[in-house]
Amino acid sequence: MKFVLFYNSPAWYKLILALLIIATFSLLSFVIAILAGIPFFHLSAVEINQILLDGIPARNIDFLKYLQVVQSIGTFLVPAVFLAWLFSGNFHGYLKINNPVRIFSLSLVVLSLLFAIPVINFTGYLNSLFSLPDSMSGIENKIRDMEQEASELMKSFMDVPTTGGYLINLMVIAVLPAICEELLFRGVFQRIFIEWTRNRHIGIIIAAILFSFFHLQFLGFIPRFLLGVYFGYLLLWSNTLWLPIAAHFVNNAFAVTYYHFASQAPGLSWIDKVGGADGNLVYLLSGIGLFTITSIAIYYHETGDKKYQHSLNNRNDFLKGQ
Repeated sequence: MKFVLFYNSPAWYKLILALLIIATFSLLSFVIAILAGIPFFHLSAVEINQILLDGIPARNIDFLKYLQVVQSIGTFLVPAVFLAWLFSGNFHGYLKINNPVRIFSLSLVVLSLLFAIPVINFTGYLNSLFSLPDSMSGIENKIRDMEQEASELMKSFMDVPTTGGYLINLMVIAVLPAICEELLFRGVFQRIFIEWTRNRHIGIIIAAILFSFFHLQFLGFIPRFLLGVYFGYLLLWSNTLWLPIAAHFVNNAFAVTYYHFASQAPGLSWIDKVGGADGNLVYLLSGIGLFTITSIAIYYHETGDKKYQHSLNNRNDFLKGQ
């Protein structure tokens, strides 16, 4: 059944409701994760108190991965499905997960993200050069300290020599974020912002800003924002959330796979610098050109058939009326 009260509610009301529900489910999932993790990870009262007051120590990588899984589901997936159900009564249709993805488009997405690596590195390099005024140096230092902690944590996450550890990382860092985050940011927020602004492009941009902000890694804000914009247009062009989900997965899975088999830590290999800090314009310009070509190909492949089918339907309707 449809919940008419929320179905007909204005976009700003849906946004406030969405934020409240996300905060509620996020808190609940954190509490449940801590309580459920006590017997499995043998947490003491002192360790629980430390987690609540100071956060989780980086040395407890297994617990961190477990918590990330629970919070990905509790913060993104469950609220997205619940909100889609409240807003429409048909969460499959609302979230655009009832339409299949095309193999050719998927292949082009994989290529486009490989071509985008120099562009992502370059925008990340520019982002790292930004600095706040001297009066806000304390805030900037805090941000850079947070980025350093996040970088060290990611290195610890990636430091798994076994195949089993690699597969777990693939699930925690690539599969779950791709599904859970896209359901919420593209499936719910992008739709709300498009409805609110009545402009698809502005809605995609605002959703991408929110997507990047939620990661709380401000020195990587611009490249993550641009990826969010790209994922948003993939949904707009294809009318299926599976394509941006696949793109999100490929982006994260490539990093996990490369760092595992190359046995290099994130941020230290050539793949992190090509087109960016290395200053090589050939890679950057080539990446921009090839990414643009593959994106245009995706657009025409996804929208061309729809326009042809629409024209064909109009022609058939005309002939039936003769």
